Amino acid sequence: MLSELWSRAGGRINLFSGTEFPADPDAGLTGFIDFLIGLGPQLSRVSTPFVVVFEAKRDNIAEGYGQCIAAAVGAQRFNQRTGRPVETIYGCVTTGINWKFLRLEGNRVTFDMPEYTIQQPNRLLGLLAHMIGLPPAPAVAA
Repeated sequence: MLSELWSRAGGRINLFSGTEFPADPDAGLTGFIDFLIGLGPQLSRVSTPFVVVFEAKRDNIAEGYGQCIAAAVGAQRFNQRTGRPVETIYGCVTTGINWKFLRLEGNRVTFDMPEYTIQQPNRLLGLLAHMIGLPPAPAVAA
């Protein structure tokens, strides 16, 4: 799914996987993230993240929430520390088949009620594109 997002974005996003993320070293908020997606060209270093994606633990979406929320808080602090605050940080926990989205605004976390599946690829791509600020893909004629 993320490789398709990368392809559709035409180089307008940066994507990191398994990268150490120094969110707020002074607060001990550092660690490795599963995936981090930001708007802008691919860089060799992490810059202004917008979406954090984590793999579910033992195929249990709920077990990934804590790690995803911690990374969203880290992204929020990273943005503030680098002088590029972003009002809303989005996150996602996925098994690869099932996808659950959340957002962090200030200190409030909100969960998207539906759980999406890989059988909804256009919906998933649309959600991910929206979260990083990509314009919607043109509709395909039926």
